[in-house]
Amino acid sequence: MGEENKKIRKEEVIAKLKDDGDFDKLCLKIIRKLKDKLLYIFLRLSNKFNFKLRNNIISAVKQSVALNHLGSENMKVRQLSDAIHDEIRNKVIGQISDSLWEIIRSEGSTRTEITKTVVSHRNNNESKLASCFPQPS
Repeated sequence: MGEENKKIRKEEVIAKLKDDGDFDKLCLKIIRKLKDKLLYIFLRLSNKFNFKLRNNIISAVKQSVALNHLGSENMKVRQLSDAIHDEIRNKVIGQISDSLWEIIRSEGSTRTEITKTVVSHRNNNESKLASCFPQPS
């Protein structure tokens, strides 16, 4: 068994995607979709998931220790806002991350595009590798 049976590792595929610029294009597309989804979350809030995320954020703010401790009413708005932000940031970012993964995993253009790009590069790399090591006759 020589080089002709070499498996292409996922790191090699990702490196090739990065070299060709496709990785950055996919990342930008995902980021744009996430931004669109976040705008949708805060502007529309009609979708059940978005409604749930909105309610989770509202609940986290209402239950915030920073908001509910004695003396919070004497804090400047900016100080109170920063304290609440620091307290609930990780929870909210986790929920936004879940939203991002939902976008990536959902049926549709992003998932399809990621799959097609990765498969295309894998096939391209396999054909290049095969041409370097022709099969014996």
